Amino acid sequence: MAVFRHILPIMTSNTDYLLPSIHPSYARLLVAHLRNLGTEPSELFKGNSLSWVSLLESQSFISFEQFRRLLERAQLKALEADDRLPLELGISSISQASSHGPLGYGALAAPTVKDTFELVRKMIATRIAIISIESDVMEGQTIFRVVEKFDLDSLRLFVSIVLLSSFVDLIAKTTGVNNTAITVKLPLAELPHPDAYQQKFPNVTFSLNSQHLELVIPEDTLRQRCLTVDEFAYRNALRECEQLLQQEVKGGAFSRRVKTFLLRCGGEFPLQEEAAEHFAVSVRTFIRKLKNEESSYQTLLDEVRKELVVWYLSSDELSIEQIALKVGYADTSNFSRVFRRWFNQTPSEFRSTHE
Repeated sequence: MAVFRHILPIMTSNTDYLLPSIHPSYARLLVAHLRNLGTEPSELFKGNSLSWVSLLESQSFISFEQFRRLLERAQLKALEADDRLPLELGISSISQASSHGPLGYGALAAPTVKDTFELVRKMIATRIAIISIESDVMEGQTIFRVVEKFDLDSLRLFVSIVLLSSFVDLIAKTTGVNNTAITVKLPLAELPHPDAYQQKFPNVTFSLNSQHLELVIPEDTLRQRCLTVDEFAYRNALRECEQLLQQEVKGGAFSRRVKTFLLRCGGEFPLQEEAAEHFAVSVRTFIRKLKNEESSYQTLLDEVRKELVVWYLSSDELSIEQIALKVGYADTSNFSRVFRRWFNQTPSEFRSTHE
């Protein structure tokens, strides 16, 4: 199993790594897999602004950085458990179509395999917003190209193999044919444990050093009628996916939009009244819209502060005093008390433990 050394992405004014962008179901699957290996879920959240309870109770998207930290801990715990199966293959073995919400059951209910993949291509942002999918048709085959919206760094292998596994599983379920021959070009210099991947995907031809993840699927396969076609379910799924996509175009659920706004404030957080004005609603409507999503302005503000603090402490560039100021605490001792309540240790202890 490959464990990737954490290289902190360069962050200037770009907050992409901290923006809500990944549906929580994928993090839950990761935790479930490690729990099956004997790891207590709480062990996976050390050094993370996430918690197992919040992940279970909330439907809010999580950030790239939160997922990266969770994956890093999971890789270490899998090594301790002597799990010889690459982690991304272990996750794919317990992931079902239902894990992908309306996109998943819509993909299975589509009329043809091509409709299945086109739905995934168009609607992928409703589940994971750090990538997009393009397609090109040439010489009797279609190339599905996964484009990273920013450098996925240590998540690249995990995302690539989980996506590949989902695509292969969709072909098998919709056609009834296991191990359809496809070509996969990976944006990796090497594939750790290649025998494990070849065993999992015996009819997949892998190549390395591609600019993007590309899956090349024969047109004969895409033209096949799905065995799982259900026109009523497909229409319902399309309707739900379109609604989710329109919401995504606007920036996601209202609470997610507010959180994104706060993350981009650069530490100078507005009052609730000012935030309501930014979203062109009254304070009363602002509060109600957040309450409808089981959230509040203070909850989102605390979440943003926690995520920023964890990010800043991952680097030695800022002192504790400077970090406190950047998240709105002029009094360092007050900041330390709040931090201890969040993470059960001081900022200095956190930095020395998780750097």
